[in-house]
This record gives sequence, structure tokens and C-alpha cells, in this order.
Amino acid sequence: MPGSTEEINYPQVRKMLKCAQKEEESHVDVHFKRTVASNPSSLLVSADEVQQANPFYVLELKVYDNKQLLRQAMQYVMREFPVLQTTYRKLDLVGLRGV
Repeated sequence: MPGSTEEINYPQVRKMLKCAQKEEESHVDVHFKRTVASNPSSLLVSADEVQQANPFYVLELKVYDNKQLLRQAMQYVMREFPVLQTTYRKLDLVGLRGV
């Protein structure tokens, strides 16, 4: 039998689970504009402008079969732009920014 969410040692996980359990708080509209550049033989770049009071961008890089290309693309982005590397979803990022 599952225990209480209070037994979870990770505060962020506990917070997300509590939010998911409350029906009225579990739905947040996230509006964004997506720009995509893709070469099916190598790299996909997706830039989402999350439209809110303090807009921000989510950039996704994906490769098809070339890990070295992904590493080079990530190094370029990290070097040329003020970025934070993360594995959060857009919904979680919106929540972290205090919407």
C-alpha cells in the first residue's frame, strides 16, 4: 500500500505530487510559440518562446545517430547564449518562475 507524500524525501517531487493530486491546481495553460529547424539526416533544433509575464525560451537539441554532433551543438549553445541546462518540462519551468 502506498504511503503518504510526506514520506518522500525530495521536496520538488513531493510538491509536484501534491499539485497533481489537487484537481483544481493540476491544470496550467502554457502558451508558447515554436520555431523548428531540422535536417532528418542529422540534427533537430526546436526553440519554444514561453509567453507569459516574463517570457523565456526552451531550446531542444536532438540528433538522429550522431552523439558527437549533439555534443558540438550543445557546446555551441552553452558558449554563445546565457542558458541553463535542464531536464524540466515547460510546465515545471513555468511553475518554478512563479506564474
